[in-house]
Amino acid sequence: MEPYSYYLSPINKHDCFEIGYVFLTTKPIDPYDSYLRFADVDPGDFFDNDDAINFFNVCGAGRLLKRWINGRLYVCPCSTSLHTAYRGQGYGKLLYKSLLKGVEKYREEIKTLPYFAHHTIADDVAETSEMAKRVYASLEREGLISFVKDSVRSPEKVMFISDGCINDKQLIKGSVYKVQRFPCDLKIEYIKTINLEDYDYYSWVEPSPEYNLYRIQRVSGGTREVP
Repeated sequence: MEPYSYYLSPINKHDCFEIGYVFLTTKPIDPYDSYLRFADVDPGDFFDNDDAINFFNVCGAGRLLKRWINGRLYVCPCSTSLHTAYRGQGYGKLLYKSLLKGVEKYREEIKTLPYFAHHTIADDVAETSEMAKRVYASLEREGLISFVKDSVRSPEKVMFISDGCINDKQLIKGSVYKVQRFPCDLKIEYIKTINLEDYDYYSWVEPSPEYNLYRIQRVSGGTREVP
């Protein structure tokens, strides 16, 4: 059975490091279901083992981070995880194409086209897996993205922790891509706004964030170039 795809977007994302989350679920989302707690926790934390699918009905997840370097905006998928039962069937690519739809939605609001880049560009201590790199290559073959460069030089030294030591780093390794077009075989549909103040689970969060919830659906037909 093909997973359901959803995009969860913070309303005030201009002030956030995170600009959105994508979930692949085995059942349609009830906006008031408890697994919207994903909105305030790193999605990767729930995928240390495959029991997550049984408890949350989520078989894949990822989030989008943003980072400005040299006046350029980079949007980076991170914490992407896919249940083992769904690997090797194209669902990893579906997850990343859904993340691209999130970039498209974000782009409509900020009126500029960001670069699509490896996780390391947004988080210097992160690592992009070989599996994820194969998905990037597949997106490039499909003509959705094109390779630009394999690193970004920051004008300011970036402090990061590696092997327990604090180091200075200006050259950030990680592939950067230009978006050629957004996935035309997916459409994104607004569902509703969610205020997590309504959840007892979030009663300790201050202030409690609000999110827009969108459904991403597969459609057929044509291509659409990025203007």
